[in-house]
Amino acid sequence: IRIDGRIEGEVDCDVKIVMGKEGQVKGKVQAGSLTVEGHIEGEILCSGQMHLANTAVINGNFQAKNLSVDPGAAMNGECSIA
Repeated sequence: IRIDGRIEGEVDCDVKIVMGKEGQVKGKVQAGSLTVEGHIEGEILCSGQMHLANTAVINGNFQAKNLSVDPGAAMNGECSIA
């Protein structure tokens, strides 16, 4: 799934979610893998690789199996890598 717009509500995808710079989600996000260039406000559960680009802004708790963060990404919340 690719998100380049605004979503209010839950996003659930067993495989990959790519969020572009203009993408915004307000709600829970569940994904097999996740690349974020935009904004997420809510809980994130990622069962695989989560990548935060330098333009990413995360407001909420998140859990991922693996995490990579580019310099400039903003994270506000608790992070769990398991």
